[in-house]
Amino acid sequence: MTLEALNTTVLATVPLQAEGGGGLLAQAPLILLFLGVFYFIVWRPQSKARKEHEELITTLKKGDEVVTEGGIVGKISAVEDHLVVLEISDKNRLRIKKESISGKFGEPAKEDSK
Repeated sequence: MTLEALNTTVLATVPLQAEGGGGLLAQAPLILLFLGVFYFIVWRPQSKARKEHEELITTLKKGDEVVTEGGIVGKISAVEDHLVVLEISDKNRLRIKKESISGKFGEPAKEDSK
């Protein structure tokens, strides 16, 4: 099929609009629907997950067993302002940023049953 034939086929399937058809006002409900779907599918779950992660970071204390984003599991031996000292074995300790902790180890992942 040539490009000219393809263009003709596509243009034949596009309905012609009458002049003065309302423009943006006629499409407003569709735009609002799209924004609503975007809010409930993308923005709201990300916001909820961010708040849960911030809550986790603020409640960290010495003795908690946590897992990092890289998969390292260890016990917190000290909590500083923006850092956590993570003991991964008897004499091995890592200083990592609080934000890199993804969750507490041993707790089941929270599932949304709603």
